[in-house]
Amino acid sequence: MTNVQCASLEELMRHTFVVSLTEFFQKREPEIQLVAVDVFKTDNPEQACKKNILLDRKNLKLVKYGAIYDNLRNVFLNSRNLNDFETTLSPVIEKFRAAIKQEKPDIVLVNCTYYLPWCLYVAAKKESVGKVIVYYHGILKKETEDYEPKTKDILLQMEKSFHIGNDLIVLPSIFAKKTLEKEVVGRELKNWTIVPNPIPDYFFKTRQKEAGAGKNIGAVIRWCGIKNPKFLNEFARYGVENKKRYKVSVVSKPLHNDDILYRKMKKSVNFIDPLSNSNLPLFYSEMDAVVCPSHFETYGNVAQEALASGTPALVSLNMGIADLYREIGIGDWVLDFDDFKTTAGKIEEASFETVSPSIREELRKRLNIDVVYGRFLKDVLLPRL
Repeated sequence: MTNVQCASLEELMRHTFVVSLTEFFQKREPEIQLVAVDVFKTDNPEQACKKNILLDRKNLKLVKYGAIYDNLRNVFLNSRNLNDFETTLSPVIEKFRAAIKQEKPDIVLVNCTYYLPWCLYVAAKKESVGKVIVYYHGILKKETEDYEPKTKDILLQMEKSFHIGNDLIVLPSIFAKKTLEKEVVGRELKNWTIVPNPIPDYFFKTRQKEAGAGKNIGAVIRWCGIKNPKFLNEFARYGVENKKRYKVSVVSKPLHNDDILYRKMKKSVNFIDPLSNSNLPLFYSEMDAVVCPSHFETYGNVAQEALASGTPALVSLNMGIADLYREIGIGDWVLDFDDFKTTAGKIEEASFETVSPSIREELRKRLNIDVVYGRFLKDVLLPRL
């Protein structure tokens, strides 16, 4: 059993982790079923009283429960500590407990970031699930650095609670492990493994590109401070002011159209609404370079997807994927985004280059879904079933 957020089956298809893992099970372990549970916020008592099964197949079951609770901002404002936070979110936790009682999972796989995965984790502990795996995608301590102090403190307590027992911690990179040990746990992890994020096959199916034309620079980001949209604004403005030949396109959307930075960037940036993962290869192939300026990322899916599509991707020093870049011989594309002048020059240079067939093949060998989920199955799941 794992947690998921989706309003419909169509939205489920955007959850590449759930979909690709299910497809892998269909091929390799047809007796394993992944139960994805969505506990969604509602103000409707009728919705909160019933369970909806949106899908029930041999390898994948999708179940939705409604829960009535206050908006998250108020939950944080009215909570003095993590115990208060847990009490206020008990409707969510109880719905996850109901799902556990109903489905009786062999393993609870807590994945993604923020409060819903934690609610599933608490529910699993209350229901005495023997095998819980915490699958890290983001580190809360880093994701919330610009939050107000009280909220940050509660989220840090939340993250630390994952490490009280001896549950298996799955991380996408050694960089993420070291950061977690240094900034959250304060000690070496005892029970952990590294499983990098896979690259779906459709990224490799784009045609091998010739050298770039230096015209289109792209980025795909979640709209938040840690993804460093300010750099993209500065880089786009720099291009306009210095009459550079490139234009910057960003796949992203802020929560509010009146976001101040977004309004500034619209003057020099071509914004594209978020795309489904299967539509990203076309975007990458139309770019001459992709920029990943994050202040911190446990890994960096956008970067490896762009490379697999044949487009150079420039990444921050503070990303887990930087180690892979150095291993496969493209360490020159790992940049210090605090050094704007040098970084801008490197991006321009890379926009006239291409990703060699040998690099794409190396990525396919290391990170195709069968290889990565084969490891996940062998090292993480099967020993616990």
